Amino acid sequence: MKGRRTSPAILALEAEAAGLRRAGEERLIRIAAQLNFFEAVVPNAALVEALSAAMLRQPRDPARPPKVSLNKLGKLNDRIRMARTRQTREERARDARRKILLGSFLISEFEYDPVFLARMRSKLSDFLDLHRDPNVRAGNRELLADWLTKETPGE
Repeated sequence: MKGRRTSPAILALEAEAAGLRRAGEERLIRIAAQLNFFEAVVPNAALVEALSAAMLRQPRDPARPPKVSLNKLGKLNDRIRMARTRQTREERARDARRKILLGSFLISEFEYDPVFLARMRSKLSDFLDLHRDPNVRAGNRELLADWLTKETPGE
């Protein structure tokens, strides 16, 4: 698999999450501005205490939920994570299918075209030698021994 592309659905979810985060940040900045926190230096503990108190004092219509809900943002992040997981699973399935199709093609060519097998034998042998684990190398060679040792016309 070459470069991985993010699906448009995931991009839309990420944009929605960014909008929710931005709205929450803007709300906190408005509250801080109302409390004149940008006019004075305030120790962190006092800032946290004042912001917490201010957020609790903000009048809200009980019939209208807050614009930015951590629960909504959390659910959106869960949806993004699940969409990425699904995309990865689908990419892996497509990659496996490609490998199966290419392997089937090569097996067919090796069995029915001895000239092709003769041309590919040294490349196949070199490819099998690339694995760094000698046990895996030996197992791979054993698995493909029929094609590595098969007699072909002109040999």
